Amino acid sequence: MSNTITRTAILTLWLAVGLCRAQELPKLRLALAPTAAAAGVAAGAAEQLTAALTEAFAAQAAFALVDAAELQRALESAPADWSRKDRMRSAANRARADTVLVTGVLAVSRDGGGVELHVEGGLVDVVTGTEVGYYRNGGAGRGGTEDQQLAAAAKEAANQMAAHFTKGSRLVGRVRLMSVASRMVVILREPDASVQRGMWVYAFRDGKRLGGIELTSVTPKQLEGKVRYLAGAVTLVPGDLVVHAFTPRPLEARTPRSQRRFANVLKGVLAVGLLAAILNRDHGPGPTGSIAVDSTPRGADILLDGAATGQRTPFTLTVPVGAHVLTLRRTGYLDATLNVTVAAGQVANATAILRPGLPPPGPAPGP
Repeated sequence: MSNTITRTAILTLWLAVGLCRAQELPKLRLALAPTAAAAGVAAGAAEQLTAALTEAFAAQAAFALVDAAELQRALESAPADWSRKDRMRSAANRARADTVLVTGVLAVSRDGGGVELHVEGGLVDVVTGTEVGYYRNGGAGRGGTEDQQLAAAAKEAANQMAAHFTKGSRLVGRVRLMSVASRMVVILREPDASVQRGMWVYAFRDGKRLGGIELTSVTPKQLEGKVRYLAGAVTLVPGDLVVHAFTPRPLEARTPRSQRRFANVLKGVLAVGLLAAILNRDHGPGPTGSIAVDSTPRGADILLDGAATGQRTPFTLTVPVGAHVLTLRRTGYLDATLNVTVAAGQVANATAILRPGLPPPGPAPGP
């Protein structure tokens, strides 16, 4: 009897521990970019927000912050002529982050009783440069000195932002199957998963991030999505976890009104062209593979078959199967040319050591 009770207790404890572990979600490695200050905003406000964000994100379990000193060293080595977003992506990649939070203080308003900060933050995927999440909010500080008010406002704004992005940390579902050719994946949805079309989610296996997925279809029992990239895996397999759902900024919030009017006209033109293409199409797209491109030093523009891709090393390209010519270009170095043959569903590695030399004539393509 005693042995039976003991075995039952051990089994119950084992199941309880296993259940707790099963509920632990893998973390995204997060880099915090130094906060930028808009015109007319004192640098001290941005510094206060950076410090408050570090404290706020360190206190929650959804993200694992990368080392700030390592990130700063990587940031200092990034080319000065790159955009702020590209420099932060490069630095975050070197610091082995999955995502980088790019924040800014938009305005500081004061009244007789205190200070209010107006801030925004964009969560950027390090591999693709896609802004997968966005939040705009404010924080207020009352009482005390002006510095104390500013610190309180920054803390409130940072806590709200951390809480917003932490809400996205949840189990979305598990991979059911993936088509390597179309890069589409079917996900068995968790019953309580709150998701919608257009959200960006992440696939994990054994605690390691495998890739990013943009949801294209949402039903009560299953989800479908486009695999935007894979890192360290050729394909997703049944059972891979899908977690961390983020909502990108609405297109209307990113596009000036005049451009939106032009876009509406352009949509009509493109719709006619798309219909014609569908009616005249003989067959769908052929099979694809991937090329994992890297260089020493990193940060080289990637040209595929003579055309700019808009990406820099390191990056994994999805390409049609067959032979391709890669050109890696960076200012101050000679171009490196690589011939690569890609098989269906396979990843070909393409790495080059760039040699110092005169830059090629004319401007380099790419962003």
